[in-house]
Parts: sequence; structure tokens; C-alpha cells
Amino acid sequence: FDVRHRKHFSLQIQITQFGEEQKVMLVKDITERKRVETMRQNFIADVSHELRTPLTVINGYLEMLADMDLPPALTKAITQMNGQGQRMKTLVNDLIQLSKLESANTDHPGDWFDLQQMAHSVVDQLQPLSNGRIQLRCNRRIEIRGLAEEMTSVLSNLLTNALKYGGDGPVEFTVRAGMDGVKVSVSDQGPGIPAQHISRLTERFYRVDDSRESKVGGSGLGLAIVKHALEHHDTVLDIESTLGKGSSFSFTIPYDRCRVHEPD
Repeated sequence: FDVRHRKHFSLQIQITQFGEEQKVMLVKDITERKRVETMRQNFIADVSHELRTPLTVINGYLEMLADMDLPPALTKAITQMNGQGQRMKTLVNDLIQLSKLESANTDHPGDWFDLQQMAHSVVDQLQPLSNGRIQLRCNRRIEIRGLAEEMTSVLSNLLTNALKYGGDGPVEFTVRAGMDGVKVSVSDQGPGIPAQHISRLTERFYRVDDSRESKVGGSGLGLAIVKHALEHHDTVLDIESTLGKGSSFSFTIPYDRCRVHEPD
């Protein structure tokens, strides 16, 4: 490839063992792909930011109308519009967050924060949605080196998904230290997920059931956000599910990012 007329370019380099004392190096010019990806991210971020202000105005007026004494038919219409407006607001916020995650500089490993304290805080925030269904098991103080805001989003998204899609039973939220690091898991006793969908759940806007999604009002970006945030913590999301028995979403934070304290 010719880079003589370029000031900036991106290369993807892959080195593979070939025989006992030889290696094969493959170099690929990905400049154009990176440029298109950056344009896409910037477009999504810009449009999302521009939508925030008009949505805030529309939702404000709808909330005001909802408090008025209006005919039943009109009240029903306003309630539905208000619900869809709030759904659009959630979608815009998630798009902005995902765009930030995709373009974030991950060279810095982050700062130390208390994962046990964060877990309790997230559970408390979800009390209005959970009605006490979340069962948290984390009896040791665990510190994690990473990005606290992103990890909070990971825990909140996983628990919210379990509460919305995991049936009416309890949701087990476990944080446990092991030999490889700290494993965090969120398990439900819901209807489960068909096997053909599991590998695609972290794709943007992927939906297992469109009719169910429209009822709970999700943005379709929650697990995509989780995926990118976990990449910044050197881990991946593991999904296991059995139809009729529930699902489990888990990840293991590497040992070198953890400080585990003895139980009190």
C-alpha cells in the first residue's frame, strides 16, 4: 500500500508462528475503515446531542398535560405519548453513552474503587423496580481498578435486564473472589433465551422478541454498552441460559485489577 501522501494512517499487524524458527507477518491498511467508523460515531453523538433539547421540551409539556383534567380518550393518548417520549429520551442517553465508550481512550487502567459499596448502591437505586427481588451476595470488601462510572453502568444494565426479562422470581446478584480474579454474576429464573440468540445479544438494537421489548420500553443498547465497558476492564460478558429455567450473565475481572480484603 502507498502511504507517501498520507500524514496519518492506521495499520493492523498480525504475527503468526510459521514453522519452528519462522514467523509470518500480515500488515493491513485499515485507515479507511477507521475513518468511516469515526464518522459514524461522531454522527451518532452529534445527532443524539441535538435531539436532547427538543425531547426535553416535548416531554415537559406532555407531563404538564398529564396532570390536567382532560377527557379519558385524550388522557390515554397523552399517557402513551409520554411513555414513548421517555423511551426516546432513554434511547438518546444510551446512544451518547455508547458513542463515548466506543471512542474512549483505554490506555489508562483507571482508578481504584470499592466494588462492594458500588453493588449495594446500585441495588438501592433499583429498589422501585425490583420490589426487593434482588438478592445480593458480596460479603467481602473488594476494590477494583477501573472506571467506576462504566462499571456502575454495567451492573445497572445487567440487573435491569434481569428484572425486566427474567420473570417475577428472585434475581441473584453475586460478587465472589476466586483464583482468576473477581467473578460478578446476575442470574434470574425467567423463561430463558433460545440458543440461537445468545451470541448476538450484545449487538446494537438486537431484540429476541420485539413484542416483549415494546412492552418494557428498552432501548436495545444495554448489553452493547455492557460489552464495551467490560472491554475497558480486560474482560468479556459470558451468557448462559436454559429455556424455562432462567439465564445467567457473568464476567470475571482479572486478578491484577483486584484487591480483595478479608471478611470482617
